[in-house]
Amino acid sequence: MSRYASIEIIHQGSDACVEHLKFIGYKSKFNFTKSHWISIAVKPYVSYAFPDFYRVVKEVIDDADVVQVEQPYLLMPTLMVMETLNKNPFVVLDEHNVDFMAIKSKINGISINSFLAAVTLPYVFLSENLAVKNADLILCVSYEDQKLLMKVYGITESKLYVVPNGLNLSKFEKAPLVNNPILENNTVFFHGTLSWYPNLEAANIIVDYLAPKMPDVTFLIAGSNPPASLIKKINKTKNVKYLGFLNNLEGWIKSSNVCIAPILRGGGTKLKVLEYAAAGKPIIATYKSVEGFEMENEIHGLFYGDVNDDFIRGIKQVLKNDQLAEELGRNARKLAEKYDWNVIGKKLYEAYLKLIG
Repeated sequence: MSRYASIEIIHQGSDACVEHLKFIGYKSKFNFTKSHWISIAVKPYVSYAFPDFYRVVKEVIDDADVVQVEQPYLLMPTLMVMETLNKNPFVVLDEHNVDFMAIKSKINGISINSFLAAVTLPYVFLSENLAVKNADLILCVSYEDQKLLMKVYGITESKLYVVPNGLNLSKFEKAPLVNNPILENNTVFFHGTLSWYPNLEAANIIVDYLAPKMPDVTFLIAGSNPPASLIKKINKTKNVKYLGFLNNLEGWIKSSNVCIAPILRGGGTKLKVLEYAAAGKPIIATYKSVEGFEMENEIHGLFYGDVNDDFIRGIKQVLKNDQLAEELGRNARKLAEKYDWNVIGKKLYEAYLKLIG
């Protein structure tokens, strides 16, 4: 987008300029540093409670033609500031998923995660309902999410615009391969923010179910903010390695034999799957993991309804068949070209031009 327009990004952090982008930071009154997972869980819901947020919005909103709000929770506070200042830029809500349905999917049996999801669900519904009703335009990452928003909140199709998740393909082309002894064995790779329950559940499935049934394979798990319980289990499992947060994520993906996404719940589209495709790797995943992408089973990867013995057979099949692995990876890489930010950014800019006339 910065190729076509002047972009200012308000975020919780420090002021910075990166190439053509201007980042404007606001400060939190709460200190989450001692319990970082709490920060990640709570901040999206309570950012509007930070007084410094309103100061920054007031400073930058004067010259804005379009205000794009990420996720529903800051949209109504932003409208309040605009009302106070008598400003009327177009307000766009960027829905990373249908948050109500994503949170609802976390309710599964008796657990702390299920309890927290159930408690927050009414608040999530109210916040998201107000946001979608008051935005001028709503961006959704897939046609599946578009249909969900229409069904759950009664939004008309004309107010919804599909802009898929994307990535920078050139980063994968330029990324060097990783030279590490861990990669000498057959390696199966998974990554994600491990404080997010669907990713944590997938990591536990790898440790508890997949790894014991495939002792000759090394499973690599990468990502930030893992709970101590997960690390403790990984350290006791011979063929699972935790890599932490990776600065050269693209290189590790390219250097692994197979990439997997054993995701069972959540919403939106899973960027990790797109990253595996961009690296040209064979993908073994659940159908939940590839929702929203135009991926076909046995063409762009091997996909399953659940993580079961068939899922394991799929991993083994690709590890043993170089021709199949190469074909699946090549098809996935070709599909990923449609999701390059250069393509998506131009599409979004054209939508905004239409919006402002």
